[in-house]
Amino acid sequence: MRIKESANMIPQCSRLVIFKYFILSLCLELVSCKLLRIYS
Repeated sequence: MRIKESANMIPQCSRLVIFKYFILSLCLELVSCKLLRIYS
């Protein structure tokens, strides 16, 4: 039972991590674009 529960928990956690990294990457892209516009 414990193995099945942990196996079910892993995909949800990985989805949250991927979602967080996706948002972080978008923020970084927006910031880098703004900085490039300022310095260029």
